[in-house]
Amino acid sequence: MRSALEGQAAHMLPGAALDAATGDLLIPVEGGRARVATDAIVQEAVELPDADQDEAVRTWLLEVVTQLQPATGTPAVVAPEALRARLMLPTPPDFELDLVAVAVTNCFDLVVVYEDDGQLNYLQPDQVDDLGSVQDLLGTALRQTIQEELLDVDVRDHEAGGFQIRMLAKDNCPYVTTALMSLARFMPVPATDALVIAPRFSAVAFTPMVSRDDVRLAGPLAQIASSLYDGSPDACSDGVYWWHDGDFYALDLDDDGTVVLPAGTEDLLP
Repeated sequence: MRSALEGQAAHMLPGAALDAATGDLLIPVEGGRARVATDAIVQEAVELPDADQDEAVRTWLLEVVTQLQPATGTPAVVAPEALRARLMLPTPPDFELDLVAVAVTNCFDLVVVYEDDGQLNYLQPDQVDDLGSVQDLLGTALRQTIQEELLDVDVRDHEAGGFQIRMLAKDNCPYVTTALMSLARFMPVPATDALVIAPRFSAVAFTPMVSRDDVRLAGPLAQIASSLYDGSPDACSDGVYWWHDGDFYALDLDDDGTVVLPAGTEDLLP
């Protein structure tokens, strides 16, 4: 149903796309993109006969267009002090979204965002000239995120089925994932390896890997990630990542729970 909604939205709202992580509809508006939740209309549509679903979605989209009509226009100039940096999964190639971003690890991109009247917006490339170079913007956004958003992040240790995980969280803060760029300073013990989950933009968790056998903990961590990710309003990723020497590698799990390492990385295990 969401794919059908995305198709109609692309026709009625040029440039609109679905956020692959949350299912929200992202619509170009003045100053960035509006984020519109789709859960209610999807639930309403799937309960209707097939013949009526498209019309229900079309009617809903027309209401969205009407509500956003005054907001469409040329992207606004953004104050440099409003810039923030958000670590997130790379945008899929077929997901049309204008971003100012740089790949900082194997698994994540650092994206420049800003808030306007409580709405989180992605900085668009045609807004960059008013603010400086991309590298300068990324540096400014990252510095301001650390100083203004992450210094008071909550750090807590939790028991999880025979091992401990450390969670970083801050309610209603969409930038906690950015703390993964400086993960070493949050480690409970010195370590160059860890298993990491980032189920929400407002909460991440990890456990140090001090021996090769610790990779088996990816299984229970995947369950924790799924429980925090499913239904979350700020879902980021339901995956498990291996942090090694400052970089990240996505881990897969077979049906029997066996951890599958990325090709060529087995020798990197502690």
